[in-house]
Amino acid sequence: MRSSKFNLLIQKITNKFFSVVLTFICIVFFNFNSKAQVNLIYDTEFGNDIDKLGALLLINNFIDSNECNLLGVVCSSSSKSSLHSLHLVNSFCNHNNIPIVESRCQEKSATSNFADIIAVDNSISFTDNFFNNSTIMYRKLLASAQDKSVTIIVSANLSSLDALLKSPGDKNSPLTGFQLVRKKVNEVIIVGGIFPSGFGNWHVYDSQYSFIAKVIKKLSIVNVTYIGYELGKSLQSGTIVNSFNKDNYIYECYNHFSKYSLWTKQRYMGEILNTNSSDQIAVLYAVRNYIGSFWRRKDGKCLVNNDGTNKWKPSTKSNQSYLELFTDPENIVNEINNELLKYNK
Repeated sequence: MRSSKFNLLIQKITNKFFSVVLTFICIVFFNFNSKAQVNLIYDTEFGNDIDKLGALLLINNFIDSNECNLLGVVCSSSSKSSLHSLHLVNSFCNHNNIPIVESRCQEKSATSNFADIIAVDNSISFTDNFFNNSTIMYRKLLASAQDKSVTIIVSANLSSLDALLKSPGDKNSPLTGFQLVRKKVNEVIIVGGIFPSGFGNWHVYDSQYSFIAKVIKKLSIVNVTYIGYELGKSLQSGTIVNSFNKDNYIYECYNHFSKYSLWTKQRYMGEILNTNSSDQIAVLYAVRNYIGSFWRRKDGKCLVNNDGTNKWKPSTKSNQSYLELFTDPENIVNEINNELLKYNK
């Protein structure tokens, strides 16, 4: 009799234990999967550098894994094929409803422009996700977003962002562009400069360096993180795409860039070569952060000179920072490669 009661007690305790464990697992699983998605706007010179394509592919992967929400893409390019090719890539990734807009810049289209390879496909047409003005799209997307919920990645000249900051209230919001950015944007990630000092790519002509300094000064209202040229150069990626099917969009674009790009064409021997990964770094940081594992922040202020050089002024009281490598570069390149391999189909 005592043995029976004892066994019953043990069974109740065991059931209670497993019930508590199961509840704990469910809570952890729910919290992991209910992590707030990062809301991104990607402002890019799509076509001229292959890391732009790599970044867009990573973003589309992160949409599928519910890690981010791509609110829209600003296509800052002088190439007529860039906007169409950008839309085709999103469609290739089954995300053809993402709002996009063309914002013509002064960047010259090069022979290495991979957008021309994709744009020959006319099987997909634009729908109502196409905007005619970058400021209108920016304002509409920000007006409907939650406060401090938007991250903007800018890998282009800052003219579209500057136009947004200068914009008056409209039917989407009575707030000025400056007020909208302050209210809705959590962080602006700028792919540009070289740190802690030197001459970096600011995506502008020589006469516009003073313009960059003025726009950066206006961004004192939000957190700003720089992805410097030195970080992108230290993390080379691309050769993994050699394993792709040769009729794959992605392979054709990477191969075209390696064959004709100023940085790779002299070394091209029929296979895709590694190149700068700055935009992929920006996306990994924006979505997965990796502070303390892949890189660390260096706080301070970026001072841009009229000759295009920049200097970093360290400060603990600043809204600005740049990322500094904190791990073996191979770890980050492997992360990029693992995401790219998902498109080998």
